[in-house]
Amino acid sequence: MLERLSIRNFLLVEEINLSLKMGLTAITGETGAGKSMILGALRVLFGETLSEQMIRDGCDRTVIEAEFRLEPTGELKELVDEEYFEEDGSFIIRRELTRGGRTRSFLQDRPVSIELLKSVGDLLMDFHGQRDNLSLFKPSRQLEFLDAFAQTGSELSTVTAAYRDRQAMLVRREELNRQLSTRRKEQALLAYQLEEIEKLGLRPGEDVDLAGKLKKLEQAEKLVLLATQIADLLEQNDVCAVSLTGQARQLADEIRRIDSEFGLFAIELAEVTSRLRDISNEVLHYAGNIEISPDELENLRKRAATIAELRRKHGLDLSQILEQAEKMKDELAALSALEKELTEVQKSLDIISKALSSAAAVLSCKRRESCSQFAEAIQATLQPLGFAKPKFEIVLVSADPNNVDMIGRTGADSIQFLFAGTSGQTLRPLAEVASGGESSRVTLAIKSVVAERMRNPLLVYDEIDLGISGRVAAAVANTLFELGRRQQVVVVTHLPQIAARAEHHLQVSKSTSRKGTITRAEMLKPEQRAEAVAALLAGSEISDTAIAAAGELLNTNKFTSEQDQ
Repeated sequence: MLERLSIRNFLLVEEINLSLKMGLTAITGETGAGKSMILGALRVLFGETLSEQMIRDGCDRTVIEAEFRLEPTGELKELVDEEYFEEDGSFIIRRELTRGGRTRSFLQDRPVSIELLKSVGDLLMDFHGQRDNLSLFKPSRQLEFLDAFAQTGSELSTVTAAYRDRQAMLVRREELNRQLSTRRKEQALLAYQLEEIEKLGLRPGEDVDLAGKLKKLEQAEKLVLLATQIADLLEQNDVCAVSLTGQARQLADEIRRIDSEFGLFAIELAEVTSRLRDISNEVLHYAGNIEISPDELENLRKRAATIAELRRKHGLDLSQILEQAEKMKDELAALSALEKELTEVQKSLDIISKALSSAAAVLSCKRRESCSQFAEAIQATLQPLGFAKPKFEIVLVSADPNNVDMIGRTGADSIQFLFAGTSGQTLRPLAEVASGGESSRVTLAIKSVVAERMRNPLLVYDEIDLGISGRVAAAVANTLFELGRRQQVVVVTHLPQIAARAEHHLQVSKSTSRKGTITRAEMLKPEQRAEAVAALLAGSEISDTAIAAAGELLNTNKFTSEQDQ
């Protein structure tokens, strides 16, 4: 339940601190006094837009804070860690806005996102205002009410989870198909180019080696001639290097026999002569190994021409072509991996689609089983709310669960509430037949039936008494009172019947001074309530008769409440 609400510098509110209790609390006050500001503060607290214009004139900050006391169970426990709760179950929520438009949200003084705040608000408070009457006409809202009554939480969660998984798979499949479509256009060209490169069996540096071999083969005859000439100069001619160095060595030997110190030169000349003979032999061996092969020369020229054409076609050198071939392999491997992943995604999609279809069928069955009982409960609740023999039916149409594309996040069902205010009227869609006042009462009837099952700790109603009076007003007051027995209910009202039936009465007033206009609120004591109810009965001129009537109304309701207990 909501135990405490603090509002500071919000619109016309300077500071309001309220202590609230279980049961039905009525909020009353003159038109324009600021009753809706209190409910507006609650909406802002749970994520509704907070603008700088909402900061009270002359102030630099708006602060709205609420303290709940509740057990951290169910969805709330899944949404918020237990460490956010005090040992006694208290749970403080705060929202601030400063000049400049900066907003901050807190749970137990810890900053949280606005998305989390909204999610928490959906679990803690069910708010109904004039504009919310229209939501009753929306099929999505009607389905929410049916699910609350049928207690389909588990089944709906299964469908929603399967739907989200399937949507994610569909997105992934579409992305894979898009990638594959793009890459498949290049696949044939890549495969052809890679085959062309691999068929040649190219080696790194082959073009350089090939150029060297071609140069050698093309000049083979010249190489043999030159090598032979070298050999002739070294040893083969009559006058050659070996012969001359041999003569020089003989002369050196004669000198060495006279002068021993010259022996080193004789030894060196002997070594030079030997080395020249070795070089001559090696040159002759080189010349003898040169083959003049026209066929090999032609083959090398063809190979060189093929590589040159490949380089021209790709605009790359040989090393870059080989790198490109590796990239082509990677591209084709990635394409193969994408095709494999697409196959796996399709398998998973088939499995998830079957699971979604099955879960939707189970959900539809549970909803259908509850339709009649829910409609009967609503019809029974409508009767004391001023409808002469009302009729209420629920039409649930389920798409073929095997057509999985027709299943949404809430299942395969479409719903329509049919309503007739009297037995003489034909059942028609609620949106076509319910007036503003009627839709408020129908909403109240529905929420009365599902309130306990929806388990929002706090129910807030603004203008739920629109367009009603007299006996119907008393019936609405009784319904609200019964709701207050099971949950905490706060209602803004102009009807004395509802104010008198409430267990707690919050009076809102407005005053103007040189400091400006200020909205105030106070929880009335029992002895103060008669005058407040009398103001609803008689307006601004409160007579003794009005006060007496208000006192009688309060006493009657007090007696009724005691009898009910």
